[in-house]
Amino acid sequence: MKPTDIDVDDFFEFIGDFNSRWTEDRRGIVLATAKKKPYQAAAYLVELSRPSMVVTFKEVTSDEARSRIYDQIRGSISALEHLLAAKVNLSWRQRTIRVVRQAPITWPSSAAKQGDYARSAAAAKRWYHQAQKETESLISRAPDRAPVLRHESDLLTREMISRPPPLVPTPKARRAKATAPSAWPIPITPATVPNGSSASSTQVPPSPSKDPSLPARAATPQSTAKQPPVREKSLCAICKKPVSAGLTRHQRCESRVITSKVPEPSIAPSTVSAIESTASVEYQRLVRKVEQREPITYGERRENIRQAPVRLEEARNAVLLRCQGRCENPTCGGAPNDLTDDGRPILEVDHVQRITEGGRDHPSQMVALCPNCHAMKERGANRQVLQAALRDVAARTHQRWNV
Repeated sequence: MKPTDIDVDDFFEFIGDFNSRWTEDRRGIVLATAKKKPYQAAAYLVELSRPSMVVTFKEVTSDEARSRIYDQIRGSISALEHLLAAKVNLSWRQRTIRVVRQAPITWPSSAAKQGDYARSAAAAKRWYHQAQKETESLISRAPDRAPVLRHESDLLTREMISRPPPLVPTPKARRAKATAPSAWPIPITPATVPNGSSASSTQVPPSPSKDPSLPARAATPQSTAKQPPVREKSLCAICKKPVSAGLTRHQRCESRVITSKVPEPSIAPSTVSAIESTASVEYQRLVRKVEQREPITYGERRENIRQAPVRLEEARNAVLLRCQGRCENPTCGGAPNDLTDDGRPILEVDHVQRITEGGRDHPSQMVALCPNCHAMKERGANRQVLQAALRDVAARTHQRWNV
C-alpha cells in the first residue's frame, strides 16, 4: 500500500530533524553538508519505499577530480555495498553517486502495529547518516592529482631558458660636503628702518660654526622622551564596572538592557489576586474537561489524515494560561523580545515525554517553552537533564494551580 503525500513529508521532516531544506525538485531533503565542499548530499525515496542517498557534484568540480573520486569508489564499491546493504551506482553524465538501500520503509498505513513505522523510520535515519559518512570518507581519500607519465622526448624537445646575468649593484653617489666661508666674520650691512634711521650697530656676528644664510632652528626642549598616552578607563553603562577598550557595556549586561526597554505594567496587588483566582478557576475547569476526555482519546489516531496522535486543545490552553506568558524553563536565558500578530508571547507548548513514547496529553506533563528552550529540550546535548527538570516543573506547577 503506497503512502500518502503527508506520510512522505512527515518522514523527510523526521530524517532532517525538522530543520532541513527541500531539494529543487521537491522530492527530497538536503543533508547537512559543508558549504565549501564541491558536492551536495540529499535524501530521496525510490518508488516511495526504499531510502536513497544521492551525492551530486557541483559545476565547479573538474572532470579530472571527479574521475579520481569515481576510481576511488570503484575500488571499494563491493565493501561499501556490503556495509550499507545497498546498491551503489555511479553516473558520469548526471554527475551523481546514488546509494539505494535494499530494505523498504514500513509505512503507517501498512504497519501491523504503530511501533513498526517508528522503528523503520529510525533505522532509515541511521542508514542515511551512515551512507553519507562512508561516501564522504571515500571522496576525501581520493588522491589530489593523478600521476602524470612523461616521455623522454618531452625533456629533449623542451626549450631551455637561459639564466639572466646577475645584477651588479651600482655605487651610490656621495654627497659633497659644504665648504666653510673664506673669511670670518662676514661684514653685515645695517638694516634700513622705515622711518629712515639706521639700526643699532652693536650687533653680534654669527657664530663661525653656522652658515648665516640658513634660518635659525627653534630651540629643542631638553627632555625629548615620549610620554605614553594616558588611556581613560571606560566603565560599563549598566553595572559601572571597568570594561575592555572599545566597549561600552559587558556582554552579561545586554540581557538587562533588553529587558529594561519594555517596562512591565504596574498592577495593583488586589487586581493580581483577583486575576490569579479567576485564572485558577478556569484552569481547573479545563483540567476536569481534559481528564473526562483523556480516557476516550488516549491511543487514538486520525487515520483520515496522517494517523497523528489526538491532542486536546483544552490541555494546550490550560498550559498557556498557567505559564502567564513566561517560559517555564527555570534556567531560561531570556525569551524573545517580541510578540505574535495577535499580541501573545512567542511560546510553544510541548510534551515533556512524547505521546508516541507513552507520554500523556495532560497539563501535568506539558510545559510552555520559548523557541530556544524548546530546541535545547529536543536537540541539546544535555536534553536528558533538562527533560527531567521540566518534568518536575510541570508536576509542581500543575499541583499548585489545581488546588
